[in-house]
Amino acid sequence: FIPIVERKASINDAPMPTKVYPLKLTGRVLLVEDDNQVRLVLSRVLRRLGLHVDAAANSAEAKAVLKTDGARVDLLITDIVMPGSMNGLELARYARENSPSLPIIIISGYDDKKFSPSG
Repeated sequence: FIPIVERKASINDAPMPTKVYPLKLTGRVLLVEDDNQVRLVLSRVLRRLGLHVDAAANSAEAKAVLKTDGARVDLLITDIVMPGSMNGLELARYARENSPSLPIIIISGYDDKKFSPSG
């Protein structure tokens, strides 16, 4: 039912909607996502909503932002599975050490029970 495509699809193949988002937000988001295409799409959507986005590809980049500008970050959105020394849960714990009231959203396209809150 789905036609075969001879070339690999790109994020640029899908046009962004021209519809104006009815919601306008303010604030600064630290987005941590190791997949470049996912990071680009999420950054674009968040910016269209009116947010300032600092995008990081891994926990080391995110920690650098938190160390230098952490007081100005209003929300942390982090992937749970990332390469490097920290996964998303560990990064969230690190962020909360310095900003106990920082809202955090943990996202993932990875389905593994070892990252559940209980385990």
